[in-house]
Amino acid sequence: DANCIKCHQDYAKSRSFDNHYHLFLARWQKFAGDNAATCVDCHSGHVQDGEAQLAFLNRPRVEAQCNACHRVMGD
Repeated sequence: DANCIKCHQDYAKSRSFDNHYHLFLARWQKFAGDNAATCVDCHSGHVQDGEAQLAFLNRPRVEAQCNACHRVMGD
């Protein structure tokens, strides 16, 4: 996560429904401890000169990752 945040720190501060995971990431990581998701659980890595408009989402894993936290929280 520290490597990702070097370039993507502004995204973690964006307040929108589509970004609710990133907005609360630090709190959820503290709550979940070693079981907390990290950037690469949902996003693939990329070279630094990669396409900026790509989301780099690892779509097959995203739903399972979201459900893992939301089930714990009773959603």
